[in-house]
Amino acid sequence: MNRFAYRPPKSSVWGHALRNMRPGRQRALVQQFLETTTVAHGFGEGSLSIARVIARAPVDEAIRHFESLLGQPAYDGFFPKLSVRDVDRCLAEFEADERWYVEFGASVLQAISISQWLIDGVPRDTRSALHVHYGSMPVLGTMLGFESIEEFRSVKAALESIKLCKLNEKHLKERKHA
Repeated sequence: MNRFAYRPPKSSVWGHALRNMRPGRQRALVQQFLETTTVAHGFGEGSLSIARVIARAPVDEAIRHFESLLGQPAYDGFFPKLSVRDVDRCLAEFEADERWYVEFGASVLQAISISQWLIDGVPRDTRSALHVHYGSMPVLGTMLGFESIEEFRSVKAALESIKLCKLNEKHLKERKHA
């Protein structure tokens, strides 16, 4: 278990707002971060949501489109348990036509687990995760673990150098061991 845990406050429970970052840019930055800052990571299940409450247009067209693309029915605009391939297909659609997320309020969530950081060229074990929300409300959720403050600062610097998000050291807490 990691000695330190980075958890944003409840007011930021959904994560770091990425403002109006387009999915292609967001995806490229997340990939750059993973390639330069981790040794071992994996992509978990994803999901697609088409939110009627924030849509600027009737969503039936979008729901039908993604049902056809994914080969599965939506549950009131929600597609759970998407594979990595399905997430990639949805993101390709977002990149090809922003209407899906701008007009129809669509968003893709992708979970990424991180089991090793790359700190100063040395692999370091971690139990960390990112939850990446692409589309209508781009957000990066961070549940990060570190063995030292120096590890935290290295990851913080990596995220800031590519302008993905800023971590605040005041949200880094030492874990209490039983």
